[in-house]
Amino acid sequence: MGYKPTKKVYELNFTDFPGLEITATSTALGKLLHLGTLNVQLNEPDEAKKMELFSTFASCLTAWNVDHPALNDGEEVCPHCGLAEDVRMPCTVTSLLCLDLDFIMPLIFGWMATVSRISVPKEMTLSDGGKNIQEEVMKMLGQHPNLSTLPTPNLS
Repeated sequence: MGYKPTKKVYELNFTDFPGLEITATSTALGKLLHLGTLNVQLNEPDEAKKMELFSTFASCLTAWNVDHPALNDGEEVCPHCGLAEDVRMPCTVTSLLCLDLDFIMPLIFGWMATVSRISVPKEMTLSDGGKNIQEEVMKMLGQHPNLSTLPTPNLS
């Protein structure tokens, strides 16, 4: 029997969103690199690109403390997800679709940046190609026009 690696769980704390708590798993390197090539923007018009990104992120979410945002006047439950205002939202793509894009995209980009970081024991060295995994992913993400303004997760 061979070794089966487990997925690492990351605790993401965003300084721009005080009190927000998110835990999420990593994803396969190939999937992460593919997401970087989608070049999804905050105002992305391509719904298929956005849905692929949202679905992948939602599948990696393990927990968060996000409550349903305010509903329109006269609505008791959200017509999209069926939740009432201020109810804790499940970690699903349906929940993501009820949130503002300018809230969700920084979370996704922060998650991608976090899972692309690697910790290598001091006694190990990497080949030239392995040293720059985070740099390569960040280059792909760098096509996002406002990447420098995105919140940076604090690794716990």
